[in-house]
Amino acid sequence: MKELMERYVRELVKIPSTSNTEAEETCADHIAQELAKQPYFKEHPEQMGKYLLPGDSFSRSVPWGLVKGNDKSGKTIILTGHYDVVDTEEYGNERALAYDIEKWENLVKTGQTMRMPDDKCDPISEKRDPEAVKRILQEMPEEVREEFLSGDWMFGRGCADMKGGLAIGMALLEWYGRLVTEKEWNKGTGNLLFVSVPDEEGYSAGMRGAVPFLNELKERFELEYTALIDLEPASVEEGAKTIYTGSVGKTMPAVLVQGVKAHVLNCFQGVSALGVLNSFFMKTELAPEFAEKSNTEICPPPTWFCLRDRKEGYDVSVPFRAGGYMSMLGFKKTPDEVIRQLKELGKESFEEYARRMEEQWLTVNKKEAEAGIHAEQSRCFTCPGAAAAATAKVLTVSELMEFCRKEQGEIFDRWLFERYGAWKILLEQGKTNFPSATLDFMEQLLNQSKISGPVMILGFAPPFYPAVDSGKEGEILFNEMKKAAEKEGVSLKRHEYFCGISDLSYCGGMDKEELAAYAAQTLLWGSAYAMDIEAMAKLKIPSMLFGPWGKDIHTRWERVNKVSLFEKTPAVLKNFIEQMFDK
Repeated sequence: MKELMERYVRELVKIPSTSNTEAEETCADHIAQELAKQPYFKEHPEQMGKYLLPGDSFSRSVPWGLVKGNDKSGKTIILTGHYDVVDTEEYGNERALAYDIEKWENLVKTGQTMRMPDDKCDPISEKRDPEAVKRILQEMPEEVREEFLSGDWMFGRGCADMKGGLAIGMALLEWYGRLVTEKEWNKGTGNLLFVSVPDEEGYSAGMRGAVPFLNELKERFELEYTALIDLEPASVEEGAKTIYTGSVGKTMPAVLVQGVKAHVLNCFQGVSALGVLNSFFMKTELAPEFAEKSNTEICPPPTWFCLRDRKEGYDVSVPFRAGGYMSMLGFKKTPDEVIRQLKELGKESFEEYARRMEEQWLTVNKKEAEAGIHAEQSRCFTCPGAAAAATAKVLTVSELMEFCRKEQGEIFDRWLFERYGAWKILLEQGKTNFPSATLDFMEQLLNQSKISGPVMILGFAPPFYPAVDSGKEGEILFNEMKKAAEKEGVSLKRHEYFCGISDLSYCGGMDKEELAAYAAQTLLWGSAYAMDIEAMAKLKIPSMLFGPWGKDIHTRWERVNKVSLFEKTPAVLKNFIEQMFDK
C-alpha cells in the first residue's frame, strides 16, 4: 500500500492543477483512470466515474468510486479532498521545481553530501548542482532547512495541500476493494465512497456542485452517510495531531460609498466617499466585537482585502465614490446579522465623518470655541459637507433593487437581466473575479437608481461558506478516531472549528433561510454563483478534517511528513473504518 500511495502522490503532484485552469480536468482524468485500474472497479465499473459539474466554464468534473460491502448495509464513510492547488508564483524562475518531487529529493541528497567529509561524498553528487542547493539552503528558514536535510519530509506544490491526502484516500479505496473482492471482511460490512473535487482553493465550485450528486448517489445505491473525512493536511500541537469536527463560516461584505463631489478648493462643500469609508474601515478592521468564541476556538476578526476610491483617472476632486470588501468569519452569526451590524456601523460612519468635518470647518474658520460644542453636542451643522453627510442613507443591495424596481418597473428588470448576463460572461472568461465584479455591478446599480446624494450600499461578494459544527455526532466520531489513533501510537487534539475555511461548510445541512438571506444581498447570485438550496439542506453528514501532517502550505516550502503520509495516517484511517463498520 505504501508503494501505491507513493506512486499516486508523485504522479498527482506532477500535474500543475492550479485552480480555475484546464489542468484541473487533466488531474480529474488521471484520478479516474487510476481508480479504473483498481481490481474492484474492473469488476464493478458502474460504481465509479466522473460527474461533470453542470454549467462549469472549465468543464471540470468530480472523480468518484464506491466500494460496496458484502451485505446490504447502507452504512457509508466518505473520503474526500480537492485536487486543485494554488499558483506557484513564489517560486519565481524555478516553478518547474514545484511540481517535481524527484528534483527536490536530488537537492536533498546533494545538500546531505555537502555536509559530509570529502572521502564520504556520494560519487553521483557531481551530477547535481551544489550552487543551486547552496542558494536554496540560504533562503530557507532554519526549521525548514533542518527538515529538508533530514530527508523525512516530501517537498512540492500540493504534496501536503492536498494531493498527499488524496493519495491516501485512493489507496484506502483500493485496500477496501480488495478486502471485499477477496471476501476477507469478516468483522462487519459497510461502504467506502471516495470523491475528489476541483476549485477548493478558489470559490469551492467543486463541492458546491457535488452536493446534488452526493444526494443522488445516496438514493441510487441506498446509502446512509455516517461520516465524511476531508483529508486536508493536519498540524501538530504539543505533540498531538489536530483534528477538526467543524469549519468556520465566511461571508465577504462588499461596501460602496457615494459622497458629494467638489473641487478641493471647495472641499468643505463636498463629502469624501473615501473619508466615510475609512471611518467604516476603522470600525470593522480587526474589530474584537466580531470575533466570536466557541468552547475551544476564537474566530479571527474581520480584515479588509480591498479599500480604495473608484476613480479611474486623476483629478483634483474630492473622491465621489469609494468601495472595498472584507473577510468576515464566524461560528454562529448569520448573513442577516452581519448586514444588520454593518448597517448600524455605516450610519455611525457618516455621523462620525459629519461631526469631524464640522469641527474642522469651525477650526479652519477660527471658531475654535464653538468647535468642541458642535462636534460633541450639536446636530445642526453649519458646514455644507457635514450637513450633507448627516442626511446620508445606508441601503442594502436588496433595498436598492427594490427602490429601482418601484421607480422603473419592467425597465429595471430588463436592465438587471442584461447586466447580469454581461458579468457572467466576463467571469467565465476570467477577465474579472467575484469581489471585483460585485463592486463594479453595485456601482452600475447605483447609477441606474439615479440616487445623487450621499449613500452607502452594503451587499455580499462570493464566495460564501456557512459555519458547520458536527456537534455531538462529531464528538462521537472523534472518540472513534482517537481510539483508532491510539493503536498506532498517535495522539490527537480535537478542535471544534477549522478557521481556515474548508469544503466541510457544504456538507453540514445548510439552513435554507440563512442561504436565502445571503442570496438576497448578493448581486451575482444566480447562474454565475449559486448553490442548490434544497440539496444543501438535505445533505447533512457528521464530518471531520483529518489528513497527513503538513507544513507551510501555499508557500515555497510546502512539505508533508513521510511517516505521517505513508504509515501513520493511513493506518489510523484503516482502524477507524474497521471500527465504524464493525458497529
